[in-house]
Amino acid sequence: MNKTIRGCAMGLAIVLFAGGSMAQEIVGERQWKAQDVVGEWRANTPQGELVIVLTMENDGKLAGTMAGGWWAGVNKLSEVGFVDGKLSVANVFEFNGEELTIWYDGDLNGNAIDGVLKTGDFGVFPLIVSRREPRPISVEGEWQVSFEGRQGTRNATLKITKDTYGKLAGTWATQRGESALLNLRVAGGVLLFTRHIEFNENSMDFNYTATVEGDSIVGTIASERFGERPFKGRRTSVASRTGVAYSTSSTSDASADFTMALGKWGFAMQTASGPREIQIELVEQDGQIAGTWAGPEGNAPIENATYYDGNLAFDINIDTSVGPFTLTFEAKVFKNSFYGKLITQTTRGGRSR
Repeated sequence: MNKTIRGCAMGLAIVLFAGGSMAQEIVGERQWKAQDVVGEWRANTPQGELVIVLTMENDGKLAGTMAGGWWAGVNKLSEVGFVDGKLSVANVFEFNGEELTIWYDGDLNGNAIDGVLKTGDFGVFPLIVSRREPRPISVEGEWQVSFEGRQGTRNATLKITKDTYGKLAGTWATQRGESALLNLRVAGGVLLFTRHIEFNENSMDFNYTATVEGDSIVGTIASERFGERPFKGRRTSVASRTGVAYSTSSTSDASADFTMALGKWGFAMQTASGPREIQIELVEQDGQIAGTWAGPEGNAPIENATYYDGNLAFDINIDTSVGPFTLTFEAKVFKNSFYGKLITQTTRGGRSR
């Protein structure tokens, strides 16, 4: 028997096998931590680019620097606070022989902080700062692509995988055969790779450059013989964390900004043994949502996570002494809370894809 969340599982299993399945309403709250705001944040102002760098000290307290604007150099922040998703920093510096203080207060929302810059006698200005590093794109999966050849439109299947060390590998297949991708990489948000083919004692390299937006890919194929040609396509399956492929539909939107859902959340789950406190931690992994479900007896990985238009869903598969079952989590996510339902079923598998 899998020991993961065993106590909760047994309590639920008693109810499940009596009634087959059940659903319960759940309400949760975000559990903020200082690590959520660590990083480099930037914004453009009339006085130039503003840069705020926040770090975590050995004692667990936040510290940082502020640079840009109309003051010279990089200044150490005199105050840094982060409580319930609200950041507050103070920058004390000298300007024309006087000591001035700039405050920045804002609400964390994924990869942006929406706040105001207060400059004493100079006024209050709305200012949104954004993380310097963009959210990494996800390129793994199977893609159906098309491009124009000498005899009209041609179709190909592009397959990309990533191993546990983060190394990408892939193939490009047409009706004429399959070839491995060389120098496959993502740089600056752009997918790059090369195909080397040999025919009639000759050889040729095709260089691919593409951008990925959700489940859509658009790019160019360049070679010395044929010049540059466009190609486009759509992802038809994605490799999940467990390596199982699931289909994507035309209504899915992998490019939706799911950073709103990332972080730690807590709620109470009702079981036959009484309420159990559950913690969920959601993180970004290879451009998708991954994470852990934690109860009093242990942890379980989150599977098949999706996020669209503020709606979060995922599955938890559990083995018990009386059989396996699946918990399906579906909720609407707000800034500091979520509201939804937890569905249990005695057949493993979760939501259909």
